[in-house]
Amino acid sequence: DVVGLLGTARDIALGGGHACARRADRSIACWGSCGAGQCGDADSSWLGDRLSPVTVVGITTAEQVTAGTDHTCARLADGTARCWGRNYGALGDGTTVSARWSPVAVLGLSGVTDLDGGWHYTCSALADATARCWGQTG
Repeated sequence: DVVGLLGTARDIALGGGHACARRADRSIACWGSCGAGQCGDADSSWLGDRLSPVTVVGITTAEQVTAGTDHTCARLADGTARCWGRNYGALGDGTTVSARWSPVAVLGLSGVTDLDGGWHYTCSALADATARCWGQTG
């Protein structure tokens, strides 16, 4: 059991130093190294580790959670995606902002059926049998 999870975990995602769980109520909680916003709790003043899970703000319809090295993304029930954490383009919000401490919409993405976070990138499978990736691919 994860102390403080406040619900049953349906999915777990592991990043470079953080972990996130999608709860049965379709919210997400994250813990671990959160210094670049990976935990999504909108607290940019906290640059250390979160020893107990914190709830990701604004996510109430998550169908999936995935994590990259320093970022996290969620697939939502409406077929869209939201990401947060260190950017490197991996958040898909069209900015070069270094980090986001709360979820932002992935621009121009709909019909998402699967998500996968990597080093500094994210990829999605779409309902039209295509795939899209964004971020720093090296």
